[in-house]
Amino acid sequence: MRRMKKITSVLLVTAMTLSLVACGSKEDTQKEPAATEEITQEVTEEVSEEVIEDDGNLLTNGDLSDGDKDFYIYTNGGLATMEVNNEEQLQVNITKVGGVEHGVQIYHDGFGLNKNAQYKISFDVSSTLERDFDMRFQLNGGDYHAYYVETVNATPEMQHVEYTFTMEEDSDPAPRFCLNLGYTSSMEQAGIDKTQVEAHTVILDNFRLECTDDSNAETASVGVEPPKIKVNQLGYGTKAMKTVTFSDLKDKEFQVVNADTNEVAFEGEMSDAKHSEGADEDVCVGDFSKLQDEGTYKVVSNGEESYSFVISDDPYGDSFDAIVNMFYLQRCGMELT
Repeated sequence: MRRMKKITSVLLVTAMTLSLVACGSKEDTQKEPAATEEITQEVTEEVSEEVIEDDGNLLTNGDLSDGDKDFYIYTNGGLATMEVNNEEQLQVNITKVGGVEHGVQIYHDGFGLNKNAQYKISFDVSSTLERDFDMRFQLNGGDYHAYYVETVNATPEMQHVEYTFTMEEDSDPAPRFCLNLGYTSSMEQAGIDKTQVEAHTVILDNFRLECTDDSNAETASVGVEPPKIKVNQLGYGTKAMKTVTFSDLKDKEFQVVNADTNEVAFEGEMSDAKHSEGADEDVCVGDFSKLQDEGTYKVVSNGEESYSFVISDDPYGDSFDAIVNMFYLQRCGMELT
């Protein structure tokens, strides 16, 4: 049972990470350069191309030249598909709008908004059915409240729209830009039942978000520096293998200390340094599998210390419950009891 909880917790953490962080990112494959000079040259060329291609646009792939990369569709009671047509335009085929404004939603993540900075958003839009929809910059989590919202009128004729706004709330390094193409308040006010909205197609293109004035901007906090000693913060089983990773530490000795009593429970030595490709740094590993007493601990060395962790017969029980509860609380469009 404990093994099943561990496996399930790991799978849920992976799913949560992919959905909340990666949002459908694709794994890139590339050949390994033969020398450092080649790496530098390739990176420089890639960055240069991105700078030229981006030209100050905070929304990546705004011209849809790279397919639907970085654009995603979400439905809540609605029914729709998204594709890039032969004209390199984002085509949203809406069969059913649902019962809420975000019944069909197109969204884009991966940018930041700084407090007191002024921004301009622009794009092209048309719809086979004349309709209104809300364009929003919003908090990507919690109550998903809007930092800025504008109602856009879409007609069968392609039109270019642009709006300027100032970020008045605290800086947000990871907001969401979205277009709510579901059942809108204007449809409801016009007496149109949600089931009577006919199927239609919305075409979008040339998205561009740029900062037009950052003279009074406040940048978002980048957070705290992570510790140089990395442990499994979920915890370790009493009989399980227990390893710790060290980065940029000179002294090869380490101690595992009881976090409650501050007494040393285990002493060990790190392995020789090896280069980690993923972290792009030299790291050492320590093994303290022989420590099997239940309790809360931390690893210390070279004046540095890790986050605290537990050793327990069932270290994954609380994490399992918390992750499942997180998925419950992330539900949209319904009351959470």
